[in-house]
Amino acid sequence: MKYTLLFLLFSLCFLNLAAQDGKGQRVESLKIAYLSGELNLDPATAEKFWPVYHQYEDELQAIIREKRRDNQDGRSVEEMLDQEQKVLDLKKKYSAMFARILNPEQVNRLYKAEKEFRQMLIRRSQRNEAKMNRGTERPVPARGERMQNPNMRGNGVRPERTAPAPEQAPSRRPLRQS
Repeated sequence: MKYTLLFLLFSLCFLNLAAQDGKGQRVESLKIAYLSGELNLDPATAEKFWPVYHQYEDELQAIIREKRRDNQDGRSVEEMLDQEQKVLDLKKKYSAMFARILNPEQVNRLYKAEKEFRQMLIRRSQRNEAKMNRGTERPVPARGERMQNPNMRGNGVRPERTAPAPEQAPSRRPLRQS
């Protein structure tokens, strides 16, 4: 039953991915699927958990946006530490709220799974960037064109194959040693 529910949840998330345009929404759907699988949420728990988690994410994003805006203006060390303290206070506040819904092991796993998911996104992004960089090193032919093959002449016609001259042809029999 649990595996069937997880399969349905993953399926819905991936169907949702196909229907959505924004990259952020796709990442959000993947995150929901990933966290649901890692936390082993049953339907009743998931129904209680996700609204609280989305509220937590909204507040966290507000702090992060403020932090980015302030970074552009230049901040003192104390202001930076205050921002970090806001994030820590928010996590403490929501840890208590999550503990009312999830068991202690699931709360710990939630924060670890969030970190793993971020790392997975970073690795995937770096791989995609590396692919893009490798792709720009080699010339890419325009649509309908073929790459110039070193075995081809400039006009795209294969050179004629000719048999080697008899004196150049290698012997197939091994040479006898005298």
